Amino acid sequence: MQAEPLSTLAETVPRPRYPSHMIDGGQVIREAIKTIRNWNLSTEILVATQRRFFGSWSVLAPLPDRPVIYAANHQIGGDLSFLLWPIAFHTAFPASVVIAANAADSQHGKLINFLLTHPTQAEEDRRLQCRLISFDPDKPKAAKVAVEEMRERLKTESVIVSLEGKAQCRDEQPVMRASSLLPSLSIRTGCPIVPLRVSGGLPSTPSHFRAFPYDYGPIGAVSGAPILADELRQLAPRQRVNRVLDAVNGLIGQGPEKCDVARQNGAGPSLAESIAERQVRSGSSAIKCAVAELLIRGPLLSDEGRDYLKLFQPDVRTLPERLDTEWGRRFVFWLTDSLNLPEGPEKYEWLCARQEAAE
Repeated sequence: MQAEPLSTLAETVPRPRYPSHMIDGGQVIREAIKTIRNWNLSTEILVATQRRFFGSWSVLAPLPDRPVIYAANHQIGGDLSFLLWPIAFHTAFPASVVIAANAADSQHGKLINFLLTHPTQAEEDRRLQCRLISFDPDKPKAAKVAVEEMRERLKTESVIVSLEGKAQCRDEQPVMRASSLLPSLSIRTGCPIVPLRVSGGLPSTPSHFRAFPYDYGPIGAVSGAPILADELRQLAPRQRVNRVLDAVNGLIGQGPEKCDVARQNGAGPSLAESIAERQVRSGSSAIKCAVAELLIRGPLLSDEGRDYLKLFQPDVRTLPERLDTEWGRRFVFWLTDSLNLPEGPEKYEWLCARQEAAE
């Protein structure tokens, strides 16, 4: 499927004339926590990253009471996945995220795979489950299977799709290209397309790709009026693509206000400073160091999570019993670079004090 260029038409998307509805990240987390059945290390990380990296979603138009196709820009590795819980707890239908097939090879892809394969994950409420659809445009047969999977899931749930199929390099960057896939999928299924924009994951100047938001602050989202399948059916193929592009780009600047998180946790180093210091000290990746710092800052509610923190004791070089499982061994050795945790007693004392205060 060939991608179509950005519309050069002068028409603009009409601004909504109805009050917006704000979905707050704090409320989403509170609802998710009440729903969790099995607290474990995977759950701790999902909650910690969601709490930290999702701010709010401004819904500028009522969402249909049926499954929809969310057509979005894409800024960082985890931005679209951070929308799954807000969608699941505040709309009529949960959603699946369409991801690039090669994403599984990235550090972020490996982290997500570990979190979703915890033995108890399948027992959780559907609203808590992160469901993915792998899409590879370079392999026609595999792409066809993915499209059929989207069609099947749209019978009972929504899907979130990146229009360009790749991450952008700066905040509030227009979406320049899109495939004819989404309008065709809307027409074939009857599901509306909801234009959606993510902001706050990148700085305003061009930057490199990252898994978590710039400066480790929260992302924001804004969605506009649904584009109905009947409307798309009346347009020529190129006009259909341009209609979706214009709707998504028309949301630039309408997202939630950015929040300064540099000192969000009060006194002491910011999260970004702590992650950078851990990278220098351990030689590990930013994403692994970010997970470690988020867990250290707590609070933790599971035995697995608390056992993970025991690994930061200087004299501990083996896995605690609760993590000495097939999943635990694979995940923890990956996350800690085979227990390469060069922590001194001062760091451990600070860690214990923070954990005791949280409890």
